[in-house]
Amino acid sequence: MRNDNVTSTIRERQLVNHTYIYNKYTYLTKDKPEIRKYQKLQLIKMEAAKAQLEGDYNLAIEKYKEIIALSSKCTFPHHDDLKSESIFNLGAIYSQQGKFKEEAEEALKKALSLDPSDKNIIASIYYALGSNYERQGRLNEAIERFIML
Repeated sequence: MRNDNVTSTIRERQLVNHTYIYNKYTYLTKDKPEIRKYQKLQLIKMEAAKAQLEGDYNLAIEKYKEIIALSSKCTFPHHDDLKSESIFNLGAIYSQQGKFKEEAEEALKKALSLDPSDKNIIASIYYALGSNYERQGRLNEAIERFIML
């Protein structure tokens, strides 16, 4: 019985602490439009990823394009990485739809041209390009991309 009371007290304190931190964060960031933009982009990113996982590619494409458009207007650090990642995800969707040559390759090259700073994004782009080239029978180009990993 005592353990239940202790556990209950701990949970209540955690909730109070969490609420305090959330309220303080909200207050401190209320006049910071770039933080609000970043938060909005992260929310859209989650919606896009959920749609992609559920196979709702049209909604995912719409959401990723929204991120690309909005991130072009941002100045917060690494906004280009978010844009590159979204373009990469568009390429992945196009690839899943069998549009290797046209849309997928174009999107992946565009994502790479933004020169993302996140090495994981870069590696994912090279891997996706290599895989797309391999599916098309363009083995020399596939090997070149895989070597860049």
